[in-house]
Amino acid sequence: MAIVSLYNALRDEKISLAWPRYVVSAWRPRAIRDEQGDESMEIEIHGLDEGTVYARYERLQMWLGDAREATAENRRSPVRITHNPTGRGERWARIVEGELEPGEYLEYTSHGMMLQALFSFTREQARGAEISFR
Repeated sequence: MAIVSLYNALRDEKISLAWPRYVVSAWRPRAIRDEQGDESMEIEIHGLDEGTVYARYERLQMWLGDAREATAENRRSPVRITHNPTGRGERWARIVEGELEPGEYLEYTSHGMMLQALFSFTREQARGAEISFR
């Protein structure tokens, strides 16, 4: 199974977009790895309660703010997305801007609460092993 994560060099933190905190339910990456691209990812943000879900949502928003600020100031974005398909080399690209749009309401699940969100972003060219970034 492929592992998708975000890393913020400014904060020296990593967010794994994997269960139990986040789940990528759909991803539409750019097919050509050598082009900058706009991509979207449908994610689920999970938590035991509403406060935890929204704290995780706000953390992602803050990271996207870090990327936008750096880009606006002509600095390299500190935020990158990493994709590590099983059995293949890691691919990564800096996120230069992005938006996180929440769904309309929180849903109750057997594990607590879940908020669906659309994560849209623009990234630089992918870097890493010679495989496509998807």
